[in-house]
Amino acid sequence: MKHCHALLLTFPLIALNASAGGIILSEMATFDSVSSAGVANALNRKDASAAMSSPAGLTHIEDYSYSIGLQYVDADFDFKGELNETTPVKTSGANQQFAPGLAYAQRVSDSVVLAGSLHAEGGLGMKYSNGLNGQNMVDELAISVINMNFAAGYQATSNLSLGGGLIVQHIISELEASHGDAKVKGDGSSTELGFLLSAMFDLSDSTYIAANYKSKIEHDYKLDLKANSQTLSKLASATTWPATLDVGVSHNLNEQMNIKIRAAYENWKDYGNASGHDMENIYSLGTSLSYTHQK
Repeated sequence: MKHCHALLLTFPLIALNASAGGIILSEMATFDSVSSAGVANALNRKDASAAMSSPAGLTHIEDYSYSIGLQYVDADFDFKGELNETTPVKTSGANQQFAPGLAYAQRVSDSVVLAGSLHAEGGLGMKYSNGLNGQNMVDELAISVINMNFAAGYQATSNLSLGGGLIVQHIISELEASHGDAKVKGDGSSTELGFLLSAMFDLSDSTYIAANYKSKIEHDYKLDLKANSQTLSKLASATTWPATLDVGVSHNLNEQMNIKIRAAYENWKDYGNASGHDMENIYSLGTSLSYTHQK
């Protein structure tokens, strides 16, 4: 009977150009994800953390599994531009935060494994030295995204695994702005539902492929604006967390070496439409090579 326990503490330093954009944490707080720079997300079938990104992989858990991870994210950026032909503007920003990842999975029958996870999905935000666009005003703007997944993996055939999950997503938004001596703070939150679909197929004993689709999640909420602890008004806000699709292939070159390839798509246009920003979709391609020392 095989029990899988994973404990991870990582401290990646990430530089982000995030003046008006968002991030999905490609490297979630799991061992496989961080060690492969996110490539293993689409192909994860080692432990309970598969509930976060690839629930079809849960079927490879023999009895039960739990995963505990923690990342420290350090982001910063510098911006220089022109308000008009004679007025240059500049600003810089920084933000640091911890990103946890927790998961537990339990086999309940010969063909079904159930799991739950809690992890930081991503976010955006900075504390600005000279405002969001170099004109003071917005001193800090941040959105934090936390997902709770309830997932299941089903062994459909000896080669094919299917998976799915219900996503409960919670968004927390914070704003600090100033104009002269006036200081304004705003905060708001929203909880909405989404879903995750997943499939894995073994082509041979050494090669398998996987595909995962995560739905977009739309949030409508209000920011409570306050000045000197007095409520000013409620500002309507909307956030659409993007849909993602990834596919991958894993191949064992020999008993010690494995190569993984992942292609992914993130629909950030929907996020931009909801927030009033002009944003482009993201396409990515990654590969990782791992070596396991055997005595």
